[in-house]
Amino acid sequence: MDLNNKNIAFFIAMKCEYGGNLFLMLKTLARILKDKFSSNVYFVLPKQNISGWHEVIRNEFELVFIEAPYNNCSHEILKFITEKKIDLIHSHFEAYDISISKAVKRSRRNVKQVWHLHDAINIDLSGRNYIFLRKLIRNYRNWRHYGYYGKNIYLLGVSAEILSIIEQFKDSKLIKYPKLLSNEELSNANFKYGEVLINGIDTSRLPEGYKRPTGVFTFFSFGGRVKGKGIPVILDACEILEKQNYKFKMLITTNMKVDMYVKERYGHNLPEWLMLEKQTDNIASLFSQSHCYISASLYETMSMAIAEASIYGLPVIQNDLPGTFWNTDTPSAFVFEKNNVDQLVVKMKQVMAMDPYELEQKCQISSSMNRERLALNKWVEAVIKVYQKI
Repeated sequence: MDLNNKNIAFFIAMKCEYGGNLFLMLKTLARILKDKFSSNVYFVLPKQNISGWHEVIRNEFELVFIEAPYNNCSHEILKFITEKKIDLIHSHFEAYDISISKAVKRSRRNVKQVWHLHDAINIDLSGRNYIFLRKLIRNYRNWRHYGYYGKNIYLLGVSAEILSIIEQFKDSKLIKYPKLLSNEELSNANFKYGEVLINGIDTSRLPEGYKRPTGVFTFFSFGGRVKGKGIPVILDACEILEKQNYKFKMLITTNMKVDMYVKERYGHNLPEWLMLEKQTDNIASLFSQSHCYISASLYETMSMAIAEASIYGLPVIQNDLPGTFWNTDTPSAFVFEKNNVDQLVVKMKQVMAMDPYELEQKCQISSSMNRERLALNKWVEAVIKVYQKI
């Protein structure tokens, strides 16, 4: 596709106070499209309260809000496509995909589409009732999404695992349920309907020269979906360390769900080692208080949190999820088995016991490795190549 003077829309199914790294990635991509190809770029979001990152978009690009729910907004999208004469749509997360597909078909315009797969999908049904029926339903829903409405769509996966699962659903014919591939299989996988593109990181939020803070050794993890982010696993490990008389702190960013879970677990008397802090777009202020980042998520694709923590200069304790396997070759990554509290405790002890100078050297190497492979300009160039070949 020739990108010169084209009208391009980023559909982002995201309601949040902070745009985070994804917004910074897309803003950089939009600037290159505008400056190099004279493209008109539109940011399309669900209706939400205006925050600072929305104003930043408005200062440079047209920001469009969709009023109707995700699954009933094809008429709004059709009107937008027609009025703006849209040539290409890049959809992020999955919520708008089907409505976009319907609108494009009704518009009768030759609108190219890229669907960006960010979210992890849990296909493990062990321990559930009516497994055959559940598999049938999931096969149908995902085949309908990606095999029918997404028949001729180019897919971008932020990890090989998510793209592998979606491609299997796409080819399932409602019968064959996807299987999980090993990390080795995923590293050698070939894909028919798209490609893997790991996220780029805007390092402007991550100043170089991290200085290890003084005081009690502090672990850090982002909160969110409590179980999905592995918060119970982390707190279980911390309680074991406390019983073994280790001195440490555990910093977790909080939201309503985290607050409720912590209150249910501890009442009004929080452990001395537990620190809760409101989420902020200034992630450097959180990293600067920390000695080590922990990722204990049950499901994850690429994990920008791991990337940002590593680039900032923190050692990372992470589990063995396929989506985050890309970081395990760094010298400051410490890997434990998913959901294995005892292994997590061992890794936390290992990091605390390491010589600070030796650990700092390992972290510097990891930071350099990830600044190179996750460079934002590489990501932008890769996305533009995708646009040009579809």
